[in-house]
Amino acid sequence: MTISNNIIDFVSKILSRISIIFFFIFASSNSNAAVAVAVGAGAIHSCAALAEGGVKCWGSNGFGQLGNGTTVASLVPVTVQGLSNEKIVAIGGGQTFTCALTSTGTVYCWGQNNYLQLGNNKIALSTTPIPVQIPTGAAKSLTVGMYHACVLDVYGNIYCWGLNTSAQLNRNTLTTKSSVLLYSAGMNDVVALRGDGYSTCYRDTNGGAKCFGYNKNGQLGLGFKDATDGATYGAPNYVLGLSNNVLSTSASMYHSCAVKTDHTTLCWGSNLFGSLGFSPTGSDAGIFLTPTVVPGLRGDAVSVVTGYMHSCVITAVGGAQCWGKNGVGQLGNGRALPYESASDVIGLNEKITSLAMGSSHSCALLESGTVKCFGQATSGQLGTGTTTYSPVPVTVNL
Repeated sequence: MTISNNIIDFVSKILSRISIIFFFIFASSNSNAAVAVAVGAGAIHSCAALAEGGVKCWGSNGFGQLGNGTTVASLVPVTVQGLSNEKIVAIGGGQTFTCALTSTGTVYCWGQNNYLQLGNNKIALSTTPIPVQIPTGAAKSLTVGMYHACVLDVYGNIYCWGLNTSAQLNRNTLTTKSSVLLYSAGMNDVVALRGDGYSTCYRDTNGGAKCFGYNKNGQLGLGFKDATDGATYGAPNYVLGLSNNVLSTSASMYHSCAVKTDHTTLCWGSNLFGSLGFSPTGSDAGIFLTPTVVPGLRGDAVSVVTGYMHSCVITAVGGAQCWGKNGVGQLGNGRALPYESASDVIGLNEKITSLAMGSSHSCALLESGTVKCFGQATSGQLGTGTTTYSPVPVTVNL
């Protein structure tokens, strides 16, 4: 019995030490895991800004939009060159380019430049970041559209660059393209800019939603739509019924949405594939010219993000609900159907802090700094090493 007890005691001590060793190995590997502070999505690529500094991107790269010095697509995150020592606070992707805002107010862009969407006068693409020269210096917020980008500077000036066929850059001049233009000086009422397509919306200090740019599908919320592509509105106008009490706005290619202070969500514009939350058949098909409450949402929405033909809200408890086109699982509800009404994003296991949406995929930044993506993956835009779409969120190894 004495020998047996000694053996048991010896084995117990060995197992205890092995457990401690494995604990430290596991803890060390976790401590080395990159933590994201911001997430962005282009049409078919994605990016994350890291807490330690720098940016990683993944997906389509035909025009250098991943910023790693090549034009080769990547199924996993690659490091953007030249930004490792920069603290990035915001990042966004267009059709084939990317822009990022640093903590000191500098803006960098990279990728395709056929419409001067990199903010310079050179047509050539850039596979690495180049700084955008903001005339007044530091920017404090950034939004990236399909082929243009805008910033709000510290003095209340809005500067935009890129494609301008829909007055998304300047209210007076419909040039095809331009480097950095002053959109409007001293707009001290702007709180938050958001534009992902050919139009832009912002929330003002009165809590109202104002939009400008393209209106063929009624996405400016003015109560009418334009018969031709050429009719645009460069001056911002209040969205009908939303002159106050707005928490969040988002403008996409064909539709726009807003969340009010009572936590209701309203959308307007094209309902193609159920982008506004309604069945895209029968009497609900077509275009909604004024903001309409999205049906079927549960909980208190606090922010909204619009993709190409799908939309999502983040709720007060950190969950997300999405609706619209879902053919490749971009709603994250575990299914892949042509379109769906509002449903929960599943499998996140912690609170969402922000969402970014591409043409047919979505990425969520979680409270821990983890990034999870879902939807289309044909170009590697989910960042998981595969081209197979996922209707549920999958973790990106940064």
